Amino acid sequence: MSARPFRQHVARGLAQLGGGPSGPTPGPASCPSPKWAATVALWCAVAVSALTGCGQAAQQAVVKIYCNVPSNAMVLMAQAVPTASQLPCISEFPAGWSFDSIEVRTGLARFWLDSDRAGTKALEVSLSAGCTTRGTESPSDDPAAALWVLVQSTSPQVTGVRYYVFRGGCVTYHFSFPATPTTVRVADDVSLMVGLVSRERVAKWVSDEGETLYPHTSR
Repeated sequence: MSARPFRQHVARGLAQLGGGPSGPTPGPASCPSPKWAATVALWCAVAVSALTGCGQAAQQAVVKIYCNVPSNAMVLMAQAVPTASQLPCISEFPAGWSFDSIEVRTGLARFWLDSDRAGTKALEVSLSAGCTTRGTESPSDDPAAALWVLVQSTSPQVTGVRYYVFRGGCVTYHFSFPATPTTVRVADDVSLMVGLVSRERVAKWVSDEGETLYPHTSR
């Protein structure tokens, strides 16, 4: 992803507000079956423990949501939101960023990322079947999705939401960064760090193991 659109929106929001870089409860998702079963039990435990605040060390050890690596996390997210044609993933971890935790429930999958500059859970990435967009429609940095950007505040925290809308789903980035000289650089990190992977690609990973992702394709 290009860092430019997000950087521009954060910088514009800071300027407009006179700031600047200085200044019913759903249950757990069903578990993937058959040949993914070697880590399914662990993944079910992780999905549930995320709801209770337990098991973070286990999550740190096993959670892999990279865009180019098959993982049970991606399968769980695909099953949690079966209509979604795209799934959120990590393209790379810029220096200072790390995985915090994940929650996967029927109809919702989300994870949090920590930054040594922006703080704990500085970024929340959520996948759902749809969302009500706010803010400004902007040129998307991902060809698979339309983008809206909302900058809610610029002091003392730069907060806002990015909405990526695609067939059958929506990914939102909820961000909260301290308004410091590093704010724009942190915004750049977000655009480079998080991406989208197609449901078809995840289905292919499962198919290569002799199984079928349910449902077969997004509706």
